[in-house]
Amino acid sequence: SGKNVVDLCSGNTGLYELVKDRVASYRACDLTKIHDIVEQTDDWVFSQSVEKCDVLVCFGFGGYEISKEPMESQTITKSYQFLLDKFQPEFAVMESIKKFRPVLESVNTDGYEKEYFFTDSDWWLDDRFIIFLRKKNA
Repeated sequence: SGKNVVDLCSGNTGLYELVKDRVASYRACDLTKIHDIVEQTDDWVFSQSVEKCDVLVCFGFGGYEISKEPMESQTITKSYQFLLDKFQPEFAVMESIKKFRPVLESVNTDGYEKEYFFTDSDWWLDDRFIIFLRKKNA
């Protein structure tokens, strides 16, 4: 409640629908504009325009460093790290397929307590890995 939320690379902002009446602000970006609130722009360009961030989220964190797939953002890790370092938000979330876990683990999260959650599925796209971060002494 009352937080400034930044949502990277999330054309479909399901979180926004859950919190829109309780947050101070909610900014989201993606190259695809699936939801009206999404700013249709590159995540690195977007990250440079952010002025407030109490909660940083990225659901569907791309793993370009592993996959080299053109559809994955080449700058999401850099953008996420930039915002985490600049604003040191109270809470942050990274979520992706388990295959991209090394990319999520490469983000420097010093100063944060981590909680890990996993989903298990026979279908790789539903086999997910989530890291919840909470600022130490927050």
